[in-house]
Formats: sequence, C-alpha cells, structure tokens
Amino acid sequence: MDYVQSLTARSVAPLSLDSKGGADAAPERRLRLGALRYLNALPLVDGLDRRPDVDVTYEIPSLLARDLRAGKFDLALVPQVEASKDERYRIVPGPCVACDGAVESILLFATCRFGEIRRVGVDLSSNTSVELLRVLFHVRDLPEPEFIEVAPRLDPLRGSRDDALDAILLIGDRALAEDHGEFPRFDLGAIWKEETGLPFVFAVWLGRDDTPLAAVDWVRTVLADNLPRRAELAESFWREHPDVVDPNGARRYLTETIRYELGGRELESMLEFHQLRSELQPRRGQSDNGPSRVDPEWRPRFFGDPE
Repeated sequence: MDYVQSLTARSVAPLSLDSKGGADAAPERRLRLGALRYLNALPLVDGLDRRPDVDVTYEIPSLLARDLRAGKFDLALVPQVEASKDERYRIVPGPCVACDGAVESILLFATCRFGEIRRVGVDLSSNTSVELLRVLFHVRDLPEPEFIEVAPRLDPLRGSRDDALDAILLIGDRALAEDHGEFPRFDLGAIWKEETGLPFVFAVWLGRDDTPLAAVDWVRTVLADNLPRRAELAESFWREHPDVVDPNGARRYLTETIRYELGGRELESMLEFHQLRSELQPRRGQSDNGPSRVDPEWRPRFFGDPE
C-alpha cells in the first residue's frame, strides 16, 4: 500500500474514540467550533449548534485560521494550507470543501489574458486561494504578479490610472454574485485541473492533537446528516440571498460542483499542492527557517492516527 492509499484508508475509517468520548459522550467542557457562512460550507456547518454543549463562531477563512492558532477553537473549518503550519495540527478524516474541475466561486476577474497579468488585487480572507493563484503562475512558468490587498469588489478594475489593477481575485459568495459581470474570468479550480489532472481541496476541519474527539465525531455526523439535504440547503440559501445565485445554480453548485469527501485523489492533490508551494520559496525570498517556510517533507496527519 503506497502513502496516499494508506492516508485514504485512515481518512475514511471510523475513529476509535478514546476516553475523550464520542458524539453522545458528555465533554468536560463546551466544544468550540469555528465555521464559515459561505454557500459551499452549508453541508458542513448547518446544524452544528443543535447540540447544547457546542459554541459556533462564524468568521472569514483567514480569521478562523488565526483564531485556531491562538487556541480559541477546538476545531475550525480553515484553508488547507493551515494544516502544515503546526506539527500538532490534525485533520478531521472525511469532510472537506473541494472541487474536481471548475469551482465557480474562486474566480480571477481580469482585463487582459492570464499570461499578461502583472498586478492582482486580492482579498486576503482566504490564504489557500491566494496561494493557489501563485502556484498556477508558477506551473505555467509565468512571472509572479504583484499582489495588492483590496476590498472584495471589482471597482478597481474600472480605473484608468497607470497603476490600475490587471485582475482581482474573488472568493466564495462574492465571486458567485459577480460571475455574470462584464469582466472575463478565470476559474482557479478549472486551471488546477487542467494543469495537474487532480481535484483541489480548499478547506478542511482542523484542530490540535488534544482536541476532544467528541468534536471530531460531531462535525463528521453533521456532514453525514446534511449531504442528503443539499438541495434543501441550496433552496434556503437562494431565498435568503437571491442577489448571489439563482435557485438552479445554487442547487447545482451544492450537489455537483462542490465535493465533500477527502478521498485518495484529494489527498494526492494536497500533497502536490504542498510540494509546488515549497518550490515557490526561493522565488519569493523566504528564509529557510522563517515562520512562512513550507516544509517539503510535510505530510498530513489525521485524528485517529497512531502517535
């Protein structure tokens, strides 16, 4: 059995819960979960708070990652790049936010061709999406553009100054809402698939090695309960946010476009993405021992792995 196969077997196997307890066990304290409000996260987060001993905080991806590092959560649904930043981090086996081709909600809106882009406005709410864009320039052997933090809207593309942006990266519901605008767009999930032949994982449930396994079991249970309800969740989202997506688009997005299983090909993709990120370090001038260093030897670890 090769490395990816062994990871896959562990990621789909039932957890052997220890004295920290399972979903029905009474935890020693309240469980603290950090979640996303994006449409693509609904099957992972809808109903998390129906347990009376669970506190759920909703934030943007980058703030969830920051607060997880600060110890404010037992588990958080965070960008996959966060998993490599602490040797104590463990991934919840099974659930994820992924795509296998076009993702429709991680879009680069541009005023020129992809290879001509030199200045990109980015909303730093998602580390994974920004890193994916850097990697895609790298695999296409293009010079890395300058990244400028901007608000998540397309207004700067309409400027006529010499320092105007060539492109803006939007993620999540904001990207869905702008998908039918006047600017050409590049779907990062589709480009990744074209270049690697692999799906792409955007987010995982992540915690530390001392996280109560009751929390781990609970987020897996919530996804299992919600997968058959995706059409219902899409309908509810559309009724609340008709300016973001139409009902057919919402249903197709949740039931066909977004994938929720962290299987073998998804794990292979995570490893490939991590390796490509490590190749970017000399280009980006990162020190060998700096806090942003990407360890090329890193491998994902899961709750339930033998210590």
